[in-house]
Amino acid sequence: RGSFLVLLLRDCFQDLSWLATVHHLCGEVGLLVTSVIPQTPFFWAMPVTENLQQNMEVLFSALAEAEEQQPYLDASAVQRGTRCLAEYYLGDYGWAWNRCWVIDRVDAWAVVMFIDFGQSATIPVQSLRSLDSDDFWAIPPLTQPFMLEKDILSSHQVIHRILKGKITGALNLEVTAPVSELAGPSPLPAWSFGCRLKASG
Repeated sequence: RGSFLVLLLRDCFQDLSWLATVHHLCGEVGLLVTSVIPQTPFFWAMPVTENLQQNMEVLFSALAEAEEQQPYLDASAVQRGTRCLAEYYLGDYGWAWNRCWVIDRVDAWAVVMFIDFGQSATIPVQSLRSLDSDDFWAIPPLTQPFMLEKDILSSHQVIHRILKGKITGALNLEVTAPVSELAGPSPLPAWSFGCRLKASG
């Protein structure tokens, strides 16, 4: 059995040590929600910390400076596991180029995972830029998976907003479906590590 996060970290970062930090998150937290999986208690969010702010500034500044210098990928180079750069919609902030990972390819389309937002999208192959230098992958994913202990989040109410609560324990789920079956508007909760959250209020 494989793990979605293990595959992502292995292909993009060649380093699995980030998984250990997931279990270190505990107590009262503020989470910037980036993606909600419909009709489930699962969501992706950025733990709001000083380290997160520093990583965001460094990463997004580097991507903004480099985006126009990065060539578009040849169609033959786009395949499952390719790490690349694609435009991501940030709501009121508009579109911006961000790191992504190819989950699957279907003809002239690539299903990609925006690893810093926990969101997948189907994008024309010719719209992907190269981003294979390890320098762009030194910072681990900004977002990670969580599960709400009670209730289900409504995406339009919480996306890009801070959710406060208490981490009550680790979430351990195993993947039984191949990665190719995880493609869609939002990937299924197919990770081996995460945290359970008891929301405040």
